[in-house]
Amino acid sequence: MHTNTVVFRNGQRPYPVEFMSAAIGDYMLHVVNASNGYIHRLDDVMSVYRVGVGIFSTKSEMDTHHAIVVNQAHVLSLLTKEEHRKIALAKFERSLNTYIKVIEKYAIEDANLLKRKSGRDLLRLLFKKITSKK
Repeated sequence: MHTNTVVFRNGQRPYPVEFMSAAIGDYMLHVVNASNGYIHRLDDVMSVYRVGVGIFSTKSEMDTHHAIVVNQAHVLSLLTKEEHRKIALAKFERSLNTYIKVIEKYAIEDANLLKRKSGRDLLRLLFKKITSKK
C-alpha cells in the first residue's frame, strides 16, 4: 500500500517509539493505523510508482536488507494479535534469511578479494572508497 493512496483519520494518539526509528515509515504508519481500526483498500488506480526513487535506491544491498530486518522486528514488537504476529514472524524469518545470505555473499567476495590483492592494493582501494564518499 503506497502512502499517497491512503486516507486515514488524523487521530490524536502518541506514536510508538518503533515508529520514530523506522527506516520504512509509511509501512509502520499503516501498521499503527490498522491496529487502531479498520482499513480498506480501493482497487482504483490512484498513483504511479516510480522505480529507482526513494530511500532504498541509494543504499547498498546489505544496508537495504538490514533496514528491512530492523523494520520487520519493529512491526513484530507492535502487534498484539497472535494471528498477525504469526504472519509478521514468517515475514521476519524470510527477511532475516535473505539478509544472512547477502552477508555470506559479501563475506565470500571479501575473502576472494583478500586472496587476490596485495596489502598495498587493498589500502589503495580503501583510500579510494573513503575519499569518494565526500
